[in-house]
Amino acid sequence: MLVFAACVVVYLVVDLSIYRSLVLLGAISLVHLFLVKLQWSRWLLLAAFLPLAFAAISQVPNGTDLWIYHSYGRIVVEHGDNPYVAVPDDYANDVVMQRVLPMYRSEPSIYGPVFVLGAGGIAAVFGDSETGGRLAWQIISCVAVLGSAYLLRKRVTLQSLSLLLLSPITLYLVIHQAHNDVFVGLAILGACILANKNRYIAASICFSFAALMKIPSGISLLVLVLWLLMNHQFRKGLKVFLTAIVSAGIFLIPFGGRTPVAAMLSSNNQVNATSIWNSVRGDWESFVFRPLREANEKAGHLVSFVSIVLVLFLAIIATWKLRRQPIHFSVSVALLGYIILALHPSAWYYAWVLPLACLWGKREQVLIFGLSSLYFLTTQAWLLPVAAQLTGDGRLQVIDRLGAPLLGVVSLAGMLIILRLIDASAKTNQGSTLLRVSQDTVT
Repeated sequence: MLVFAACVVVYLVVDLSIYRSLVLLGAISLVHLFLVKLQWSRWLLLAAFLPLAFAAISQVPNGTDLWIYHSYGRIVVEHGDNPYVAVPDDYANDVVMQRVLPMYRSEPSIYGPVFVLGAGGIAAVFGDSETGGRLAWQIISCVAVLGSAYLLRKRVTLQSLSLLLLSPITLYLVIHQAHNDVFVGLAILGACILANKNRYIAASICFSFAALMKIPSGISLLVLVLWLLMNHQFRKGLKVFLTAIVSAGIFLIPFGGRTPVAAMLSSNNQVNATSIWNSVRGDWESFVFRPLREANEKAGHLVSFVSIVLVLFLAIIATWKLRRQPIHFSVSVALLGYIILALHPSAWYYAWVLPLACLWGKREQVLIFGLSSLYFLTTQAWLLPVAAQLTGDGRLQVIDRLGAPLLGVVSLAGMLIILRLIDASAKTNQGSTLLRVSQDTVT
């Protein structure tokens, strides 16, 4: 454990070469999976987590996503404008806007109004302070992680919580870089717990909040509706659907109704540099870590449509197979399918799933957390070709050629894990080991 903690601290605070950082991250990811075998006490787990979280918060992140969030908050509270119409470049003299990477300064918010309003609250308190703004986002992200742990504390073992709290994704992408996916994950976890207690209206509101932060997470709300319909609870399914519509309207209408929806859906035609669909398009250069590319061609739109259909098909199949199980099983499988099959996935999207992973059995937990770390490791590898271009180191160019096969292997492994998850839980009855991890079972 001490060796693991030392490696994490070195990775967070020491400026290593990209190659050495990748090797160290691989070691951390591998050792992390063995934490589930240790005997933890509550205080020992906190003693391990808090210093590592402090190390993550103490460092300035190399990403600027938190300044994108902060800029939209500033547009609302400082400039009194609509971030789904106005863009950071409209207020170029604002020092917060200058901290946003140039390629994002001309884009309206793709984040939902629930998150934008939260960003406005942070911007109102901390203004244009660089240190204050950064620490606010990092600390709030850390609090959200602890919030998920608090909700799970009586439902899972301390070994399971150790996988969540000490995950490389939690420490680096969530707390250090302050990606907002942690709030989506917290809302989804809360919704699943409420649904397992038959509090479907409250669960619908929580799922809606998640979708009103990042719209693709709305697939979890769809799963809840399908799950209720497949269990012949048609009235409850209708109530959940109508509640979601009302919840969405309350937050969308003040920002223009259709305007924020169109902005949030705009990423559907964008292919992330590390998306497996780039290989279908034959765009090998996109495997180099770089800004998003637009899929404007007919082929690109076709790929976008196919990816959405595949994600929905997987969600429907998983929900049907797991309809007799607690809702968190279906939701976590559907979200994993989105991360693997969608055009615009990132490693930090796993923050949606990792809290739910703690509710699975030990073997399934290791598979899900292992997949998340493998995906994280793979996406970090895309930095190597960029480093090669900057340094002229020809040895690193090999990553360019290995990019597609490596991502393909990770995606294939992810699909096999999804099949394993469906098979493991579909064969399990109400008294099984998998269901005993949750104190709230479906009646």
